[in-house]
Amino acid sequence: MVGPVVTRGLVLKWLLGFGLMFGAMGVVLNIWKAESIALAVAFVESLGGPGVSLAFFVPDAIPVPIPHDLFSAAGMVGGLGFWEIVAFAHVGSITGGCVGFAIGTETQGSIVSPARRNGISALRPTFGSVSRHGGMVLSWSMDKAGPMCRSSMDCALVFEAMRGASERDPATVTAPFRFDANAGINGFRIGFDENAPREFLDQLEDLGVTLREMNPMPRGSSNSLGVESSAAFDFHIAPDGVEPEPLPDDLSPGERRSRGRFRSGRDVRGIDFVNSQRRRLILMKEMAEAMEGFDMFVSGSGEVGLTNQTGHPAAIVPYGFGLRNADADNPSTMPLTTTLLGDLFADDKVLAVAHAFQKATDWHLRRPDMSYG
Repeated sequence: MVGPVVTRGLVLKWLLGFGLMFGAMGVVLNIWKAESIALAVAFVESLGGPGVSLAFFVPDAIPVPIPHDLFSAAGMVGGLGFWEIVAFAHVGSITGGCVGFAIGTETQGSIVSPARRNGISALRPTFGSVSRHGGMVLSWSMDKAGPMCRSSMDCALVFEAMRGASERDPATVTAPFRFDANAGINGFRIGFDENAPREFLDQLEDLGVTLREMNPMPRGSSNSLGVESSAAFDFHIAPDGVEPEPLPDDLSPGERRSRGRFRSGRDVRGIDFVNSQRRRLILMKEMAEAMEGFDMFVSGSGEVGLTNQTGHPAAIVPYGFGLRNADADNPSTMPLTTTLLGDLFADDKVLAVAHAFQKATDWHLRRPDMSYG
């Protein structure tokens, strides 16, 4: 009992303080909604790392929310980093209906994971769709920025304002985005993997979609994240070009992992990094072959590691509630979500299908209990 109480208090205090700072701004932004999206992007560019996770306040509720399962309270008390708690707290604000949207960044799960845990709608765009300028760099070849919202329709609106080539991010391109909120979806070629939730698939079939079993996914990995994150944080690990001292041998596993962060890439040989990138290109080609004949597919696992290597877009869609830890003494109920993984630059299509699902259901409208006591 101590863990949840302490966590609830910490999160409440943080959110309340943050809300007071930005609440007045939110009232003004509520009058100019289009401008609020542009300001959110400007916030990311001006504040760097902290700005990436800022939720923009268009408040329609005063109570501060706690997500459905208290963000797995034991895990938070057990030592998540400050900004990890901040990120989950912002997602909780969306879940509770206190904010309109947040902008998240993902290298390997930081948009889709909190979105799935808290039951919100989110879009991790195709790599290169949105400028990362001003955001904290973790991997130049994998970082992506995208909207985290109450609904897929909101994701489309925010993404439309964010997307496009920027001279400040040479990896960006401007690709067509033809989202139509009233479009039929029975013409889309949609697959499903073996872990796709049956409830979600049944609803798609009720909407007229013909589903096909997805082609097998390619398998492979690269050392991109380890090497690029070490390069990005070289200024911190080796200030003034001075190589860091080796870590002491008597560190605990947790401390070794913490203090060794952003060091692993320093030990990778150049030839190994180049060959890893060559294998990654092969993986991208194999993924393109697997997507042939499909606009998207429903994935129970989300294929987070694979699709962050290949740059494919993902939409998170809540479809129900279920027990997270059914065998525990006090099992908790949490949102159930699934992932729509699209072909490259098919962001509009995955959002169209997610929106059609949400027009026929109300899972995205559910809010956690706001009464505490």
